[in-house]
Amino acid sequence: MKKLHSLILASVVAIVACESGPVDPNRQPELDHIPVLPGDDARWGHLKVCKFGTAANFELTIGAVTTPFSLAAGECDNVIEQTTPGTIDFTVTELASATYALLGITRTVTDVALGADVIDNPAGPSVTDFIRGDRGVILEFTNEPIRGDDGCTPGYWKNHAGPDSHSRGGQRRASSWQGYDPNDSFDATFGVASSFGGTLIQALIRGGGGENALGRHAVAALLNAAHGTVIFFYTEAEVIGIVQDAYSSGDFGAAKDLLATQNEMGCPL
Repeated sequence: MKKLHSLILASVVAIVACESGPVDPNRQPELDHIPVLPGDDARWGHLKVCKFGTAANFELTIGAVTTPFSLAAGECDNVIEQTTPGTIDFTVTELASATYALLGITRTVTDVALGADVIDNPAGPSVTDFIRGDRGVILEFTNEPIRGDDGCTPGYWKNHAGPDSHSRGGQRRASSWQGYDPNDSFDATFGVASSFGGTLIQALIRGGGGENALGRHAVAALLNAAHGTVIFFYTEAEVIGIVQDAYSSGDFGAAKDLLATQNEMGCPL
C-alpha cells in the first residue's frame, strides 16, 4: 500500500482510512486500496480515483489545499469522503511525466438529481467537479508508457549502488538506484527460480554467458525502467515478463539480447 498525505480540509473532508475514530490531521494513514471493478458505481459523497495502464502521480486540490498522491496501475482509492452536509469542490490533476503519457479519462457521476449515472470523457489532465451527500464521482485515468531510448549498462548500476557498489568511487557516493535495493532477492524480484539465487547486486557482478548474462541485463533493465530520469523502452512489468518468459522457455540468450540492446542505448545519469 502507498501512503497518502492526509486530505483534511476543515471538517468536511476525511480520509477513508483503515481504522475508525477521529482523524489526526498530523497523521498519514494508510488507505484501503480498492480492486478495480469495471462498471462499479460511484458512492454518494465519495471521490474515487482509479489508474489503468501505468502508475502515475496526482494532485488533489480542495480550496487552497493541494495534496499529492500516487496510484499503481490497476489501483483505486477513495480519495475524499464527505462527512458533513454541503458540497465539496475539487480538482484532480495527473502530473506530467517523462515516462508515461495520458491516453484518456473516464468520469462516472452518480447523482440523485440526474436519475442515472452519467459517463463522459474529460479532456484532462485536470478534472474539476464536486461531491455531496447525494452525488459521487469516479475518475479513471488511463496511461501508456513513453518508449524512450535511454539505457544504463549493468556496469553503471554495479558501480552506482552506494555502499554496495563494486568501485571505491561508487561506495563513496549516494546510490543511483530507485525503487529497488542492491540486497533485494533476484528470485523474489523477478518471480523466478534462478540457479544462482542471491541478490540483485550479486546478479550484476556475475560473469559468464547464458543465465548469468541475462541476470546482469535483467537487473540493469529493471533499474533503468524504475528510474525517474532514465526514459527506457520497457516498463518494469515488461522487463519482469521478459525474464519470466526466458526462464519458462529456457532461452536466456534471446531475452538477454533484447534487454542488452536497450541497456546500451546511452545513460543520461
